[in-house]
Amino acid sequence: MNYTRERLMEVIYKACLSDKLCLNEREAKTLERRINGDTLEAISKELGVQKERTRQIEAKGIRKLCGQIRNWGIK
Repeated sequence: MNYTRERLMEVIYKACLSDKLCLNEREAKTLERRINGDTLEAISKELGVQKERTRQIEAKGIRKLCGQIRNWGIK
């Protein structure tokens, strides 16, 4: 499934309001910065990890969000 930037922001916002936040702090921060247009390189420097690790964190966060979307019944 492909989600638009606005739809992902809505899901992240909803997840932040939820008692059952599915993302850890690193995943949430990485996704938020990527949605805002930051590069993997810039995020990597801030987190102190390689770009590939940042990409993996982003991918894991997206997988978790997609699962959360299915649980919430959002289409």
